[in-house]
Amino acid sequence: MKKILDYFFIVIVAVIILVCIFSIRKKEENYINNELTINESEDLLYSNDVLPIGTVVLLKGGSKKIMINGHLQVKVSDKEVVYDYSGVDYPEGQLNTETSYLFNKSIIERILYLGYNSDEQSQLQKKINEIKKKQNKN
Repeated sequence: MKKILDYFFIVIVAVIILVCIFSIRKKEENYINNELTINESEDLLYSNDVLPIGTVVLLKGGSKKIMINGHLQVKVSDKEVVYDYSGVDYPEGQLNTETSYLFNKSIIERILYLGYNSDEQSQLQKKINEIKKKQNKN
């Protein structure tokens, strides 16, 4: 009977260890990938927050991931239109001038990965909001 209890105890300890290992790996995967859930993506899309540089998005009707690399951008040929963001193909980056995109937040279908947030990003957010308020008054 003692041997059965010993084996039972060993099996229980092994199961607990395996559960811990799998839960740690899952947390590490989420940390490394930092992918947003659909709900988190929707919350950000409906907010007034400016998406930080490095954010990876999927545009409506698109199949290619785009990484944001600029804010408040203008097209050289039409300096009157100001776009919310500029972006490049992800993961390739900017290969040439044809692989750079200008787009507004309204055509983002989903945010896949949120870029680096910092105090500088918060300050930039305030400046961009001020600029947008001035543009809306005109």
